[in-house]
Amino acid sequence: MRKPGEAFTLVELIVVIAIVALLSALSLSAVTGSKSKAQRIACINNLKQVVLAFRAFAIDNGGNMPQTLAGSQGGASEDVGVRTLGSNQQSSRGVSKMFLCMSNQLSTPKILFCPAEYESSYRTAASSFRNPGTPGTNNAALYTNDLNVSYFIGVDAQETSPRLFLTGDHNLGGDANPPTTAFFAVGLSSYYAVWLGTNWLTDKGPAFMANQHDKTGNIGLADGSVEGFNRSQLQDAIKLSGDTGRAPGTNFRPATGIGPYPGPGCNRIQLP
Repeated sequence: MRKPGEAFTLVELIVVIAIVALLSALSLSAVTGSKSKAQRIACINNLKQVVLAFRAFAIDNGGNMPQTLAGSQGGASEDVGVRTLGSNQQSSRGVSKMFLCMSNQLSTPKILFCPAEYESSYRTAASSFRNPGTPGTNNAALYTNDLNVSYFIGVDAQETSPRLFLTGDHNLGGDANPPTTAFFAVGLSSYYAVWLGTNWLTDKGPAFMANQHDKTGNIGLADGSVEGFNRSQLQDAIKLSGDTGRAPGTNFRPATGIGPYPGPGCNRIQLP
């Protein structure tokens, strides 16, 4: 029996501190895990709205999506393989222009930004599609260029090829397992337009990096669905896309780690 007023021994104190530290670590891990899961769910919800916007646009334009429809007809096919970061919408080129074609269907550019965006020091979410100088834009974060976007666009996606990639998380790479360098990252000498092929070297080929959704990512398909993929699931989905290749196109390069392929231009994507 402990005598009244007797203090803790050093060993008892150390044990108590260790238990408190362990409980704190477990609580922090649970909170971090919950936040990561919530961000991925929010990203999936974003992409579901984006995919619906693509499909709504196609319904209004004879089955064509912005990346397959000429600018003179309301699309942005001229921006396939082109990227320019302008100070306003009119001088910018790239996936931002393709998404801009669907501003009526998207309603807000906020859904073009992943809540777990790993390049948040460079990229920022926009809150309005309005042009600078229009009423009500003084305090708005305006949609300007590709740095307001987190998602790539599959430039050949169409409803008649339901398993082609239409859009998805941009943190893709192919230099390792998991990748450590993105195909395209702000500030690095890499490229924004790639064809993913269908075969890859061992432990290489397209995969999501570990910096956004923990080595997994979300993809919107041309059939209107949104799916989450780990490395093997992603590569299987690319092989089963049904894309047999075409002329690669201006500025499109083979993805890092690509192996034998049935032809250039398979599964082309453009990154923001």
